[in-house]
Amino acid sequence: PKETPLVLTGFSQGVAMAYRACLSERHPPAALIVLGADFPPDLAERSDLNLPPILLGRGNGDKLYPSEQFQKDLQALEARGAKVTLCEFEGGHEWNKEFAQRVGDFLHGTNNGN
Repeated sequence: PKETPLVLTGFSQGVAMAYRACLSERHPPAALIVLGADFPPDLAERSDLNLPPILLGRGNGDKLYPSEQFQKDLQALEARGAKVTLCEFEGGHEWNKEFAQRVGDFLHGTNNGN
């Protein structure tokens, strides 16, 4: 039988755990969805990361995850070879309908090999 792709998701404090779970060699994820928190600095220093396609999101009014950190994370992830799709939406520190729609679009594209 065909295996169902594993997709990891983290929001706020769960983002760090989702990034760390990507390190699993036994169950490598097909995609990673992270919202509202930064790429862990200790992982940014590693050279052995094999990250899946990532949807990186933040609300444009999120005071807990400022735009400067969002851009810094994008640069760090791309420097490690990650394929990153950005989603900056109207809102705060939240998972809203707009982000949920982007998640669906991202997963559909990932599932179709995009």
